[in-house]
Amino acid sequence: MLHQILKQALFISGITLPLWLVFRIVVNSYKKRQGTGLLWGQELKQFVLYVYIICVLMITVMPLPMTRHHGPKRGHINILPIANTAKQFNAVLARGTHGMMVHALENIVGNVILFLPLGICLPMLWPQYFNFKRVLLTAFLFSLTIELTQLFSRQFGIYRSVDVDDVILNTCGAILGFATIGRLFRQKRVLNQV
Repeated sequence: MLHQILKQALFISGITLPLWLVFRIVVNSYKKRQGTGLLWGQELKQFVLYVYIICVLMITVMPLPMTRHHGPKRGHINILPIANTAKQFNAVLARGTHGMMVHALENIVGNVILFLPLGICLPMLWPQYFNFKRVLLTAFLFSLTIELTQLFSRQFGIYRSVDVDDVILNTCGAILGFATIGRLFRQKRVLNQV
């Protein structure tokens, strides 16, 4: 299985990395003509964001061999907010198996953690993203795009569950990342004033 995932990662990187490099060369050539120098720290942060986005897409969009089936199943589409998460917790409380609890926690915590870096990277890269509403909207739209891609891919027999709770939890993760970076910047300002 690891071999299959690595093949997918190399395939995606082989396509996107050259495009990324060409894009950055064009942008930096334009900046040079405008008299703005190359900021290596900013380039590194943007590369980290690029790698993060590729990883998110690998986790959420790329089909894994163990999850393919011949056709989409209706039961794996949830459009009722919090319904699936509440159902998981009720099942855990009713039957209380360790495996069910682990699965429920992995789903919730995993979806939150997945978008935590987005809430950190956006304000670090672009000052206009030191804004709660912008981070919220960007995270929401990115997560919604992923879920719609998963819904669309089901038409081609690629199994991915589609869950509005994922959008909610992903967005919460980005907000948590934003709150964390905001707190760190506030503490840094306070320390610099002392």
